[in-house]
Amino acid sequence: MSAAAPKLRDRLMGTAEERALTAAFNAAFGAMLLAIPDDDQRQRAEDVAPQLIAIFSDAQVVANLIDVALMQQPPSTGVLLERLWSAGFDPETFPLDPGQALRTLTLRLTEELRAQAEQPGNPLFQQVTLASLDRLYAAVSELGDETGAVPSELRIGVPPTPTVIVGRGAQLAGLRASLLQHAGADGRVAGLIRVLRGWPGVGKSTVAAAIIHDPDVRDAYPDVLWATVTDPVRVRSQVFGWARFLGIPGDRVGTSLTEVTEQLRALVGERRMLIVIDDVWRSEHALPFRIGGPRSATLITTRLPAVADTLSDGDDERVLLDPLDTVDSLELIGLLAPQVLADHPEACRALVEELEGLPLALKVAGRLLRVEAELGWGVEELLAELRHGARLLDAPAPADRADVATQTTPSVATLLGQSTDRLEAEDRERFALLGAFAPKPATFDLPAIATLWDSRDPRPHVRTLVARGLLEPLERGRFQMHALLAVHARTLLD
Repeated sequence: MSAAAPKLRDRLMGTAEERALTAAFNAAFGAMLLAIPDDDQRQRAEDVAPQLIAIFSDAQVVANLIDVALMQQPPSTGVLLERLWSAGFDPETFPLDPGQALRTLTLRLTEELRAQAEQPGNPLFQQVTLASLDRLYAAVSELGDETGAVPSELRIGVPPTPTVIVGRGAQLAGLRASLLQHAGADGRVAGLIRVLRGWPGVGKSTVAAAIIHDPDVRDAYPDVLWATVTDPVRVRSQVFGWARFLGIPGDRVGTSLTEVTEQLRALVGERRMLIVIDDVWRSEHALPFRIGGPRSATLITTRLPAVADTLSDGDDERVLLDPLDTVDSLELIGLLAPQVLADHPEACRALVEELEGLPLALKVAGRLLRVEAELGWGVEELLAELRHGARLLDAPAPADRADVATQTTPSVATLLGQSTDRLEAEDRERFALLGAFAPKPATFDLPAIATLWDSRDPRPHVRTLVARGLLEPLERGRFQMHALLAVHARTLLD
């Protein structure tokens, strides 16, 4: 990608050229539909339109479109396919070859942009001329480079670098050291496994995203594959997507998950690859993605202790992420709403203590406080509301939790509901009862739980809630429920 592409992207987006891009997409997509003779297949193609629209509004894809249209470069199908599969695209249900379809769409999309740029009176004309000079300069500079071209990285589904991360220095340092040590081994050892576990919203995915963007880790593991398996329905499509993206021809891809996993494992072989399997709810959902060889490393995130135990072979392979302490929590609030912290230090301290250091809750609270302060209103009332938690449940989650496939951002309650929705009705009711009568801090012993549930033996249901990451065992036979989960539990009871 030329150095001028970001400038051109910024110049395009938000202008009349953006409208031209939208019109071109509609025309190209309509032409593709007309070329499909079967009505059922045409309907299936229409169903993936939201994913296609999502990727063609992605910053990297827009920059690639500009390279194609204005600098006469072929489209990077790899970039397009990576973004498409990250958006939840299922190649098995698409009626056309996805690579060919994307190339057709991209070339058609760029025709209109190119036609505009070739008009001397168009504001893009001068920018294209400068871009051509930049491209010529870069080509001449590379003539003296004896090292040759650097091979392109294989990075599928990788999220952006987290914008804010606080209080995870020890965990990041430990992961970094393990990964770099493994990368420097002679390759005769088994692949590295690390499982990140903790409360819902404690920042497991954030830590995983931060470590894969560490410069030294990126140099040690040029290839990164990331799969989020919150929705088990997407397991099959993501595995088959990896196969197509890694270069297995469509007519040679296996027909079962087991076959494709074996194909991928053979393809990875001795490559130094970092594989991230995010938000695992059942251990069997992670197995198709365990394709790494001896030089590869695999990071797994889960909120469930039982899954962490099943997918790891010892304490050294498990990384427990605890909530932040008060100092780190205040630092996080200060990064997100610095003026609010400066003006209301004691109220902010009371808030972070009430939220018990959960990064998800702190990020949402910090964002709400910043917006309220920027409006010029007082934040005292909002601080009081946030301490009770209900306002947080209705708020949108941070941007890094957005669903690319549906172009929506879930609420905090929706994220927490991923844990409770999977409970049997009786267990969900018992969890709700704990929230309704939870003390502060929300800790219980077995006799108190038995009394609350009117149960002679509460242990089977307690085991279920612990296994689902909704209760955490403490010392001396006590159990803890996080403050935000207690608020969520009360809403279930209501």
